Amino acid sequence: MSRRPVNKVIHYLRAIYNAGTAPKKNFEQLVRQAMNKLGRMDETDIGMATLGTVSIRHRETTTGSPLLLAIGAGVPGEQMSTIGIKIATRHDSDQSTSPPKNRAFKHADAYVLIDENDVLLITDGPFRNNTVATYLRELFSKADLKSETAAFEFRRVTNRDTQEVLDREGIKELRLKTTMYQATNALDPRGSNSSVKGKLKSFVGAMRNAFSEDVDDNQLEQLSV
Repeated sequence: MSRRPVNKVIHYLRAIYNAGTAPKKNFEQLVRQAMNKLGRMDETDIGMATLGTVSIRHRETTTGSPLLLAIGAGVPGEQMSTIGIKIATRHDSDQSTSPPKNRAFKHADAYVLIDENDVLLITDGPFRNNTVATYLRELFSKADLKSETAAFEFRRVTNRDTQEVLDREGIKELRLKTTMYQATNALDPRGSNSSVKGKLKSFVGAMRNAFSEDVDDNQLEQLSV
């Protein structure tokens, strides 16, 4: 069965603790410790209001390699609509069906790679970075780890300092290919500073300043690649 490919964003994050409160073990070691204490998949079940039941479905825990997790979420007993196949009538009426016993319809996934305190995260469905962090905090608590181990947050990692990016990668050239620009050339082919062209130059200058002074995180990531 062919399906349309979907592009997913890989989030590069880091587990951060407040100064002086970080556990002696790194984040990867803490997650491994929690999973080892809990063991089976059902012991990793955590009920979350917006996601239903969340648990670690798959794990790759090879020593000396980063920790790989597949976390899934589904709502036990939730009914899902079905579509008719080979229906001879003009219309198909939806019919709801419940999942098989001890199963739930999966509606969210999170794929996580943890290397010491660095985290690569791909989410699908209603999962978000902060909900994955919330789940792992609950996992630490369920495994009876020390309370301070749950006092972390995921922060996005950038490759360079913001000021360095702006200094090095600030906009150096801005080209306009618009009817307005062509019109100014047509009105003044010799390049004299007509009022129309003067306003356009002022607009371009304002655009350059806006870009150089107000760059959001997504632009910074693109600039720092």
